[in-house]
Amino acid sequence: MQSSYFRLGFGNTLRFFAVAVALSLVIGFLLANMIFWHSRRRISWLTLVLLIPIFLPTAAIVPLWKVMMGLSLIHISEPTR
Repeated sequence: MQSSYFRLGFGNTLRFFAVAVALSLVIGFLLANMIFWHSRRRISWLTLVLLIPIFLPTAAIVPLWKVMMGLSLIHISEPTR
């Protein structure tokens, strides 16, 4: 705690943390409000553009897990000799 570099780094980290959390909350709140008011009228392109990245990783991982689990189930269900 006596090092000036440590204190400078710690102070910079705290400032970065405070600014990042505040900006994240404000931007998230504004986007949520914008989506809410646009989607009340109809499903807008904005809603789809923002939700597609949420669904794509899941859609990509499910086939991978099916392959992995399918292979492991074949080996488990084979009788041992």
